[in-house]
Amino acid sequence: MAKISRPPFVNDLFAQYFSLWMGFICIFVCVLFPLTISTVQADTGRKKIAMVIMAGDSVVVARVFKEIEQLPGIAGKYSFSFYTDREIRSNRVKKGQIQESDIVLADFMNKGIVDFLASNLKKNSKVYSLRCAYLADKLKNKGINLNTQTEEYYRSATHENVKNLLFLVLSREGGKFSYGKPFLLPKSGIFHPDAPNIFSTFGEYIKWYKKSAKYNPQGFWVGIHTFSNSVLKERGKVEAYMINSLEKEGINTLSVFGRPPYHKFLEEFFLDKQGKPR
Repeated sequence: MAKISRPPFVNDLFAQYFSLWMGFICIFVCVLFPLTISTVQADTGRKKIAMVIMAGDSVVVARVFKEIEQLPGIAGKYSFSFYTDREIRSNRVKKGQIQESDIVLADFMNKGIVDFLASNLKKNSKVYSLRCAYLADKLKNKGINLNTQTEEYYRSATHENVKNLLFLVLSREGGKFSYGKPFLLPKSGIFHPDAPNIFSTFGEYIKWYKKSAKYNPQGFWVGIHTFSNSVLKERGKVEAYMINSLEKEGINTLSVFGRPPYHKFLEEFFLDKQGKPR
């Protein structure tokens, strides 16, 4: 049988390509592998902080994480992550992600968050409550102690409040960080997205409203009752759009917030002294 051989230039070309390819693989392995190892080693040396929150708070929390991760004393020592109630409902948060966290801060207003953490947290886990620790009986029955000092900060989840509560937690866990007092909203009040402050009475509000040229003497009033967090510019964008849209049509707006019992402050703000609608 005749022996088939490749022309010399084909063998040379093949050898060149093969050498180049093997060289690329060697470089890839030598460069990537040490980087991968060092990255893992660096990450294992950092304390892991996890926040389990409502999806509506994720934008504020993400912005705070991005800011503080660059600060001296934070970078290289701590890693931050957050998981939302929506991710938990869709089974995108795994047991290991929570169990490997050194510190967990959780919003217990959501039952799904309570159930998930009760099933996956270890008994010796360090847990700080962001809201409604009194609803987390399942964790307490499991022997998990909840630190509630952070709730005062998260009551109004502003950028500064979230940042200060994280500094508070890190300080309690041995870090040396300064933190300010929480910004607290009043129990009830009248607000407007364009107003410089919150109003405690209708008299104060109407005085500002007329001065701002938003008041329409021929227009009727629309009362809006919403959550206190809607007062915050980063959280009340829907309410702000609705208020501004109504006012463009010549309709006066009266936006209020408050805590239970709701009927007390609703009567105070929406009705006059004779009990009639404003």
